Amino acid sequence: MKIKNKVIVAIIAEIVVLLILPFVFFNLAKPHEAMGVMMMFFFIINPIASAAIHTFIGKDIKKLCWFPVQFALVFLLSYWLVIEEIVLDLTIYAMVYMLVGVFAMTISWLAKRK
Repeated sequence: MKIKNKVIVAIIAEIVVLLILPFVFFNLAKPHEAMGVMMMFFFIINPIASAAIHTFIGKDIKKLCWFPVQFALVFLLSYWLVIEEIVLDLTIYAMVYMLVGVFAMTISWLAKRK
């Protein structure tokens, strides 16, 4: 698959996981369930999505080294829009997702080289 197609697929997956799913789930959840939904996204769905997306595009690490930073920025933007306030603690989660992405891209790149 060409790099352009990989980037398009990865961006679509990123938009679905980071923008559409949280918005839908937070709007469908009752107020007392929203914290549980948020924790499910923070600790299960987003790390898995970060690892999967970055493993998918990691074989072209030299051309797509910017993607983990983009993932973190889109995460911050999406949760600031969903929560409707700027919470600086989310930057810690964004940095962790960025590190997960860098680690997944590196493993994918090393596996391709061998």
